[in-house]
Amino acid sequence: MQSRSSRLVDEYEYAIDSITVEEFIYYTAFFLYTVFGVFGRTQFEKILFIDANLLYSVIRYICVVLLICKILMQSYTVRSALIALIVFFCMFISWRMSGNNTLAFTCLFIIAGQNVKIRRLAVISLVTTLIASSITVLFSVLGELHVETAWNRGEMVGVRYALGFTHPNSLGGVLVQICVAIVLLQSGKKRLHVVTLIPIIISAAICISVADSRTAAMALLILGVIEVTNEVIIERRSHYIPIICTTLIVLFFVSSILFMIYYNNDISWMQNLNKMLSSRLSLGNLFYKLYPPTLFGRNFANMPIVLSIDGGRSFLVDNSYMKLILMYGTIPFLIVVVGTFMLLTKTIQAKRYYFLLMMITFMYLYAFTESLPISFYFNYTSVALILVLYGDSIEITDEFKF
Repeated sequence: MQSRSSRLVDEYEYAIDSITVEEFIYYTAFFLYTVFGVFGRTQFEKILFIDANLLYSVIRYICVVLLICKILMQSYTVRSALIALIVFFCMFISWRMSGNNTLAFTCLFIIAGQNVKIRRLAVISLVTTLIASSITVLFSVLGELHVETAWNRGEMVGVRYALGFTHPNSLGGVLVQICVAIVLLQSGKKRLHVVTLIPIIISAAICISVADSRTAAMALLILGVIEVTNEVIIERRSHYIPIICTTLIVLFFVSSILFMIYYNNDISWMQNLNKMLSSRLSLGNLFYKLYPPTLFGRNFANMPIVLSIDGGRSFLVDNSYMKLILMYGTIPFLIVVVGTFMLLTKTIQAKRYYFLLMMITFMYLYAFTESLPISFYFNYTSVALILVLYGDSIEITDEFKF
């Protein structure tokens, strides 16, 4: 009888042997992009004695080359090739107009995502993020990076702890990223939920007591609920999942746009919600009035600083939906909307991918308070959009096996 350890060895040997050359190219690009994404949110000015900005530029160029190679190795129908070309052309224009390549990279990773397993992406994300964040926290404890960062919320002033990251919310985002990977990797396995809940609870405690990142703590609480209830929901109430997820995603899209356009500080419930979200709603409305949306975005890098808060940044919109419209443009925003609802239609028709759909909805929820879900290294579940590009014949989850 084969022992548990030998079965695990066989499983991981199969996992390595079954990776094709084109998949290996993709996973390498994702690993490098995750390194760039995590370290890019830290205070490191040099990495391995190399200027951090120079290293990040090199990594981006390598990722572009690898992803183009992967795209050229894929097979296409005329329809899928035409859609991919049009979508990337629009995202490329947005990149040049906005000066920000985050959405263009997300688009590239999705187009190149044929035959990619989300579980493998979760493994890469978990290992890379754990190592990078541990190094960052270690250097902050040793005094090489700043530990504290000042903050103010209205009339309150105090200290939050970023532990080497550029902002306490970046620390919270990294903890969310780690916990999402753990939940994805544990999905479909018969196990005690406490194994997965422990890192979620610890991460939430750090978000509350150290980083004071309420949005990350709230996201982790919801992630914990998903972890505990997903098996029961999928087994007994699976036909409700697409309806609930679709309703929530529509709510996130519509409410973000309405708040951006019609936010009114004189309405008490809006004011209270805005305070709870650290002025995210009022800031979105302010930038909407100052800089109306354009078709393909606007470059805020050289814009005058509107408010001297949060390090004097010229763009202070954290809601992903508002940021898509204001920074990247209405055309890319509409592409995201259409792609999202085509994906929802696919999952409803296929009557599968329910857990993945719940995780995607979780990302759309987090997008209401943070802009991280626009980045592919954080929101790699968006690779599910290949269902829209390449159809149901593409297996994106393989039931979360290797």
